[in-house]
Amino acid sequence: MALGVNTYSLFYDIAVSKFRRKLVKIVEGYGNRFQYSVFICQLTKLQKVELEGKVRDYFIWKQSQEAKNERIALESKLDSVCILLACKQCCTSIVSFGRSFDFDETMVVL
Repeated sequence: MALGVNTYSLFYDIAVSKFRRKLVKIVEGYGNRFQYSVFICQLTKLQKVELEGKVRDYFIWKQSQEAKNERIALESKLDSVCILLACKQCCTSIVSFGRSFDFDETMVVL
């Protein structure tokens, strides 16, 4: 892993497909999908700040959309996105069963 780069796990729970697709398009530019709602991202500090800003802007946009539709607002009121720093030891001790995942050479899956 490059110096100054940390590994993050980004996971989300978004109820409405339209909102979920928009978030996924943002996150795909920063990491690899690990599971349906989980991405592994290797980011510099600047990239992490940039991603956080885009996620914040996404929630502002989402709230404006919810204001237009009460049903959507009710469905998505518990939506969340979490970005979690994963230490080196955590990254090298991932155990995965089932389908395989395509990671670049800096990712280790046992």
